[in-house]
Amino acid sequence: MKPLYKKGSRYAIQNYRPISVICLFAKLLERLLFNRLITCLYKNKILTEALSGFRKGKCIETALQSFNEIIQATLDKGTHSIGILIELTKAYNSLNYKILLEKLSSYGIRGITNLCFKCYLTNRRQCIEINQSDCSNAMARRYRSSCMEIKQGVPQGSVFNPLLFFL
Repeated sequence: MKPLYKKGSRYAIQNYRPISVICLFAKLLERLLFNRLITCLYKNKILTEALSGFRKGKCIETALQSFNEIIQATLDKGTHSIGILIELTKAYNSLNYKILLEKLSSYGIRGITNLCFKCYLTNRRQCIEINQSDCSNAMARRYRSSCMEIKQGVPQGSVFNPLLFFL
């Protein structure tokens, strides 16, 4: 893991997010599994067209436009609209493996493919490594934490993050 600064004080640890340093082979395997999964989800109409985030041809603007059209339609009918907007901080870190694997199974992702996802998500370990440089930008010291098991969430930097979270 490499800590990546997000916002706020650079001295507060909560202002950094972990980025998984994944080998090339793992990235290729991720992309292969992602392509197979997304094809299956589209083919079986599991992903709704209302889902805008991280989809081809969709973005926050298309989500807001759809939301606006729904509100306008209800106002035109003289009825009431209620919108509930939820911001999930560190959403990808909150993903529960067991629930996700059960959902994948309910969508028809079973057997060896489900086992691949289980192996991908479970028994992961992480540590933090920080390299300190001197004034000439030459590496002076390397600090590394002890490794800990990751009990939930998807690896930051994975192509699966948005898709697995939506599921």
